[in-house]
Amino acid sequence: MHTGRWWWAAQDAIEARTKGATIMPVIISSDKMQLTLFRNKAAYPVYLTIGNLPKDIRSRPSQGGQILLAYLPVLKLEHIKNKAARRCTQANLFYLCMRRLLELLEDLGLGGLPMSSGDGVMRRVHPIYAAYVGDYPEQVLVTCTKTGECPVCPTPKAELGELDCHFPLPLPRRELNPVLDVLAMGSDPNVTPTEYKAACRNAGIKPVYETFWQNLPYSDVYTSVTLDILHQLLQGVVKHLVAWAKEAYSEDEIDARCQRFPPNHNMRLFYKGITKLSQLTGREHADICCILLGLVIDLRLPNGMSHLRLVRAVQAILDFVYLAQYPVHSHQSLDALDDALRRFHENKQVFIDLDIRGNFNLPKVHSMRHYHEGIEMLGTTPNLNTEYTERLHIDLAKDAYRSTNKKDYHVLMTREPSVKAVSLDRLEQVYGAKYIMRAIAKYIVRLNYPDASSAEVVRLATTLRLPFHKLPVYHKAKFWESDFLLYRQASDEYDAIYATPGGRLNKRGQQVAGRFDTAIVNLGTGSAIGVKGYQVCRVRAIFTIPIRYRRILLPFVDPPEYLAYVEWFSNFTQPDPQHGMYKVTPMTNADGTQTGAVIAVESIRRSVHLYPCFRAVAPLPSPTDIFMEQ
Repeated sequence: MHTGRWWWAAQDAIEARTKGATIMPVIISSDKMQLTLFRNKAAYPVYLTIGNLPKDIRSRPSQGGQILLAYLPVLKLEHIKNKAARRCTQANLFYLCMRRLLELLEDLGLGGLPMSSGDGVMRRVHPIYAAYVGDYPEQVLVTCTKTGECPVCPTPKAELGELDCHFPLPLPRRELNPVLDVLAMGSDPNVTPTEYKAACRNAGIKPVYETFWQNLPYSDVYTSVTLDILHQLLQGVVKHLVAWAKEAYSEDEIDARCQRFPPNHNMRLFYKGITKLSQLTGREHADICCILLGLVIDLRLPNGMSHLRLVRAVQAILDFVYLAQYPVHSHQSLDALDDALRRFHENKQVFIDLDIRGNFNLPKVHSMRHYHEGIEMLGTTPNLNTEYTERLHIDLAKDAYRSTNKKDYHVLMTREPSVKAVSLDRLEQVYGAKYIMRAIAKYIVRLNYPDASSAEVVRLATTLRLPFHKLPVYHKAKFWESDFLLYRQASDEYDAIYATPGGRLNKRGQQVAGRFDTAIVNLGTGSAIGVKGYQVCRVRAIFTIPIRYRRILLPFVDPPEYLAYVEWFSNFTQPDPQHGMYKVTPMTNADGTQTGAVIAVESIRRSVHLYPCFRAVAPLPSPTDIFMEQ
């Protein structure tokens, strides 16, 4: 990183104030992520490293060059009904947390602190906020800019897709001082909120208060926004390019060509094609880059249109992607990077002529214009790639979340299902999941069309044909006890829910009764305390839809792996004034059958014990009752 211009500019600025300084560039990374074991649980980790470490150390999690600095709160703030006010509150909460984390840099960046280096020499080290590694939403949040704009330069949104736009190369960065002057107005009691919002709007920033970077010395937030191979190029530009190629050509032909590539040790082959793939990772997009040009190099466009411009555009983007990842750059390689960008813009009109795109005003496409200057400023792209922090999520975030969680829980399932294939008819008749086929269809429709009305869900579900007749079934689900430490259970004990049919024989040859436990389900708004947002159900079947069918039924959705068919009880009303308990009764349909639905297993909060309403005298059991399914 010390080969970039930023380091030496910071060194000159500090030396002009106090001689003998050693720069310590502070690199912050953050990425709001989904914890896959929890599905609807998210974490917002913040990582810290320093630019003094060689990039080959920072890029290896085993070297310990990155530390997990903090978790930021992940709050939806749904009680704030106004969306603009909610977004503003979330942004201010982010800045408050980051300001608390980095406030020590305000004084230490100016005065420095003595530190001993590896050679034993004491130096006055100045930790300076230098870079913020994150994807586009993080960059927009950090720079207070608006979604759809460039967080680095003032290029108008309508010109993001142009090479020769309002500003020539190299693009000017946003001016920091006018923004700092406006932000200072936020703490002025003589400035009204309306005046402050107008001033922020004129400065091109969101109306936020006290950003974390406005008081940090020798720092420029618009310089700190880094280049990102993973999200900007592989998951951004390349992802768009693959989609455009699929629209331009025959998908069957593209997949047929994928199947006919000869094998190579360093090449991943997509024997089933690439057009049906979804939820691709950056690694998979990188693998597609290796074969994409070979797929389209002699494909013919419809209506006899020449395919040369499209091939040249594909080649230009691939050249740019590979050049941008060079670990070492020279003036010649940077000139080649600019040439690749120029060739793409010269040939991109072919996608407009094919009616695939109307314009190219995409922030990630525009970001390619910043690579030349960004590399000269902060060093080559492997220095600051989000791919490294993505890998850190496994060791420093997900594992930590699982081991220290005191509020939430996770589901523990057996490696193999209890029964590998249970017919839908048996689930209905033996397990008591009377309307499981209808319930699965409704669940799939709701995932595919989250905004559809209830009537529309019913209509679409009746036309959906399930491609399977049997399902893997689990007879037990275990949950990590996550209640407050007010109970006798230790924090490492598990709660369990059974959904087991009768008819089995125990070791003594006696028939075992079926067991279908009741549970309390979080409807999406339940909190850690109270019953609001919860509902009781009886779990009739715990199952999973095989992944090959999930890809067919839910091609654009990442569904929960484990599902449950449940029968609902009535909603909670008011607790009994005498004993404080709630009374619930089975919910029934018009025909008298109990209302059922399919839910995600992770939405189950815990098992719940329901006391029967015995009335004055409990009925005596008949001899056959002990064999009946509960």
